[in-house]
Amino acid sequence: KDAILQTGLSVSNYINIDDTGARHQAKNGYCTHIGNEFFAWFKSTASKSRINFLELLRAGYNDYCVNADALDYMKKQRLPAASYNALSNHQGTFQDSLSWITHLEKSNITTARHIKIATEGALIGSVLSHGFNVDLAIVSDDAGQFNIFKHTLCWIHAERKINDINPVSNENALEIDDVRQRFWTLYDNLKLYKENPKSEL
Repeated sequence: KDAILQTGLSVSNYINIDDTGARHQAKNGYCTHIGNEFFAWFKSTASKSRINFLELLRAGYNDYCVNADALDYMKKQRLPAASYNALSNHQGTFQDSLSWITHLEKSNITTARHIKIATEGALIGSVLSHGFNVDLAIVSDDAGQFNIFKHTLCWIHAERKINDINPVSNENALEIDDVRQRFWTLYDNLKLYKENPKSEL
């Protein structure tokens, strides 16, 4: 099963991602789908967090990696300087969650938010160290946990951004309708181009 995900990620230029509530072994949990027209992969877990998503993207690996990519993420997420410096001074790979949590405790990183940021960063470090393609587009429904790397919305959810605009006049309403029409015209043209790729489209 892990090999399916590894191979699917390696041969794809985009993936669709979504999760939904699901009962698993008599407990409430979530089922996450990753796939596209080439493959479909599912996993039941107890969480739908960004940490959970990154753990799945490791595709069978269990390590946490503090490297330049991990530290860059932690800095962008404003991990406090003391915690950032503690991790920066002890870069490396931690083989599993137990060794990672132990390292956080030794580094005096105990606040829930700081643990979350550091763990997300170390998971990003792991994902990228195992060859994840940073140009792979992650297409989702705008759920925040999926908004990493190269993230984009499906067409339905992208249109919702247009629908969120409240017109203040009839002229504004017509302008919004025009944008919506052009949005779906582009979609239709892209479908035609996919079927018959010619430059005049």
